Amino acid sequence: MELFKYTKNKKICLVANDAGGAEILKSFAYYSNSNLKFILTGPAKKIFKKKTKINNYKKIIDKSDLVITGTSYMSDTEYKCIKYCKKKNIKVFSVLDHWVNYKIRFIRNKKYLLPDKIIVCDNEAKKIASRIFKNLLFMKNPNWKYIKEKFKNKNKNKNNYLFVSSNYNRLKKKYNDAWILNKLINHLEKKNENYNLFIRRHPTEENKKFKNFNSRSKIKIILDNNKNLISSLRNKFVICGHNSMAMVIGKICGLKTLNINIQNQKYTIPSKYIDICI
Repeated sequence: MELFKYTKNKKICLVANDAGGAEILKSFAYYSNSNLKFILTGPAKKIFKKKTKINNYKKIIDKSDLVITGTSYMSDTEYKCIKYCKKKNIKVFSVLDHWVNYKIRFIRNKKYLLPDKIIVCDNEAKKIASRIFKNLLFMKNPNWKYIKEKFKNKNKNKNNYLFVSSNYNRLKKKYNDAWILNKLINHLEKKNENYNLFIRRHPTEENKKFKNFNSRSKIKIILDNNKNLISSLRNKFVICGHNSMAMVIGKICGLKTLNINIQNQKYTIPSKYIDICI
């Protein structure tokens, strides 16, 4: 089943909280010919540039032919909507982003709840998800298509590096975002060249988080304040981070990718999207 044909001229409700799923659903909306409504919380509201109230979600779903959700790691937004759809016998699909933690996205309070279809957007995700789920639906990633159409990088500067944060601090692990970024800076310093290192915050992070990082002798540190990733990628040569989907987007746009490894932890991005590991 081709999702865009299936949803054409239908009343569709899009549900999202986390950035990954929201970006895919926003691009789906861009190409869709459907009548769309939205239930958005958290980072998704900024991505869609829409304001919606979660307490109205039942009324919105009741008027929909189909609900398509993201799959947040910690938020309950999508889970609540899937549960309500099941109760009201309304078709609900969920889109997976990234390549990890698939099963846990459908578990809350030790209760496992699956939508009618689980959407995967690339072959690697399909392989991983097929080991866990049976009800898969393939859709070429509309966000990747949108970015390829919009992105232009005519003035690439080989000394311009972009660091994309994953807000690793949320996981409260031994290695935080400051440690990851310092490892990158130390790596660049050893090269003894002049670099412009742009830092792009994760959508869940505050402006002040990286303000204490100062420029060094040959590394100029610049806080990136672009509202969208496409703008941040322009004029850059390398995109750096730890397990960030933004690096995959950078690779699709022709940038070199550098993954900052953490001891005893495997990176979860498929190897074909990673050029350098440090």
